[in-house]
Amino acid sequence: MVLRIRKIYNTSANRNIAVKQIKFLISLMLAFSIVIVQTREVFAASPFQTASSLTGAVQSITLEADSVTGITIVLVTIMESNQAFQTVRVNEKTAKDLGLVIFDSDGKLLINKSALGQSVEIKSEMILPNPEEEQRSIGNTIAALFQRLVDWIMTP
Repeated sequence: MVLRIRKIYNTSANRNIAVKQIKFLISLMLAFSIVIVQTREVFAASPFQTASSLTGAVQSITLEADSVTGITIVLVTIMESNQAFQTVRVNEKTAKDLGLVIFDSDGKLLINKSALGQSVEIKSEMILPNPEEEQRSIGNTIAALFQRLVDWIMTP
């Protein structure tokens, strides 16, 4: 068997092909293992899925406008019964339905100052994800991994 391997790898062209095949197999195993490790996060429950709602006293209300889309997001800081603070993001409609914001006569969104200190219950379905969480999605991670693998395989 050793003689047969030496015969196959006698030429440099055959050695280059063998090295490329080995690189491919290693990269395939690496990609598979990383995908398995990364998908654990997909099946893990998010903090918002553990509780059906978030209840507490409103501590602050902040309007956050996206300069690109023009969509206004309402940031609400709530003090829960265990004295823990949590800031969540909700859309305009949800904030209006909860009484956190009001519209003036011109249709401009304003913070309802009378809602500060009041108790509010926000259901987990109403809470918007943070943009940072979206950027760290598994899809982006896998795409970056495969791009690195392609670059590594294509290098001579």
